Amino acid sequence: MIRVRRPVVHCLPILLLAAPAIGVTAGLSDEFKARQWVDDLPRHGVYTDGYVPHDPPSPMTMAGQSRMLPAALLDFYVRAWETFLAQDDLSEAQQQARHYKIGHAIEGDTLIVVVQGLRLPRIVDGRAEGIMRVAVGPSMRLRFDLGDGHLIGTELLR
Repeated sequence: MIRVRRPVVHCLPILLLAAPAIGVTAGLSDEFKARQWVDDLPRHGVYTDGYVPHDPPSPMTMAGQSRMLPAALLDFYVRAWETFLAQDDLSEAQQQARHYKIGHAIEGDTLIVVVQGLRLPRIVDGRAEGIMRVAVGPSMRLRFDLGDGHLIGTELLR
């Protein structure tokens, strides 16, 4: 006689009841509070990790030139953002640009564009204090050939 093992589904209710006792839900409630806090922020704000308001740069001066992006790279940024948004599993919130920062590096003939999800703030007594290791959305590294402009590949960074 062949015995077929049943899945361990019958243990799930026990695990769910025991979860608060073993601290499994503590991180979820912290993340939930942080997401609620972020949802209440002004929609058109510019933020950094922890959703700290980003100070706008001072008026453009020669010293501020390092903040300038070569216009030739603008098309790559747009294509990187469109490729990032083409992921099937992004929620409505994860499709909002306010939840990301974007940057680039050049390695030889390759442009690397990184779309990085902002990390959530740690909420203590209704105030943001510190940064969690959790982001609203995923991060992605995209590689472009600078010679002909084609997308070489993408990599999800979780």
